[in-house]
Amino acid sequence: MPIGPIVTTGGVAAAVVPFIELFRPTKSPYLIVVLVGIGGLIGANFVYVEGILGVNVVWGNSWFLVSVPLIIVLCILTLFSFLHKMQSDDEENKEENIVSQLKFARSICISSAMLCLVVGTSIYSLEESVGNTNFWLLYIACIFQTAVSVIYTATSLRTKEPGTSLNQFQISLITAAYLIAITICFVYITKNEMQFSLGDFGFYDKTVANGKTISTQIGYFNISMALFYLLWLWCQAYWVLRLTKIIKISVIH
Repeated sequence: MPIGPIVTTGGVAAAVVPFIELFRPTKSPYLIVVLVGIGGLIGANFVYVEGILGVNVVWGNSWFLVSVPLIIVLCILTLFSFLHKMQSDDEENKEENIVSQLKFARSICISSAMLCLVVGTSIYSLEESVGNTNFWLLYIACIFQTAVSVIYTATSLRTKEPGTSLNQFQISLITAAYLIAITICFVYITKNEMQFSLGDFGFYDKTVANGKTISTQIGYFNISMALFYLLWLWCQAYWVLRLTKIIKISVIH
């Protein structure tokens, strides 16, 4: 009887189940709403700029009717994610669960930053004549998130982390989601600036015909990207604060 594979599968399942549990609304109540809010804002930008099924949508200022409520919800729910405290069902394994959760959280931040760095660099390298300000902002954000997470990981190997009842998994995924959203906006803006610089006006012919300028079209993605940057910085401030606490503890010891 092949006991080995069964034991291995059971071990993997036992290791994965606790993290799957963190996706439950009772464990991470604000995660899904934040992700939907990010997707909704990006989706509204695409609908306004390119329309649905190639048909341009003339929204005018009504874009703000959709975006402003989404922005407000994102800000409030991001704040709530820093206030939400988890209740441990197993007090004996509470400390172990928190340590495992923090390790996984740091891995999420590092992985998402590396992915965004690769995507952003790949898009930027296609056309060097396009303005590079957005690229360097994205590049710095990816390097900063990676550096903070790596230093955080290295420091925690030598020093015991201060306890916390906050859902680190939820906060890390929200942090990663904002950086990914920044990257999506960057890719769209860069590709369309590239089209314009190469004389491929594509959908611009439709937008100009509807009385909208090219800067207006890309402007909504710029507004969204600026918002995502601010919320991402808010999340990074939390991780930097935790890192400084560990460093202070290490110095005292």
